[in-house]
Amino acid sequence: MPGTHTVQKPDPEGLLLACQQLNCEPQHCVYVGDHIRDIEAGNRAGMLTIAAAYGYINDDEDISDWNSNYCITQATELQPLLARHYNIH
Repeated sequence: MPGTHTVQKPDPEGLLLACQQLNCEPQHCVYVGDHIRDIEAGNRAGMLTIAAAYGYINDDEDISDWNSNYCITQATELQPLLARHYNIH
């Protein structure tokens, strides 16, 4: 089927395909994930990555080890973080 990807995260193929379909460059995208493979895929695609410290996180996981650009603990932190990152007032 055209437009589908053949591998799973952390391979960035699906993210890059989405960028292609949206006609945007990966470096202009933000990827928010609640699993290390999400952050790895976003990093491999060249996107800004944000780890969501809520959702499907195991108690023994240390999300600071995921190497995301940012980490949020609740969804309401996303918009202010992006406004600061992109210097939007």
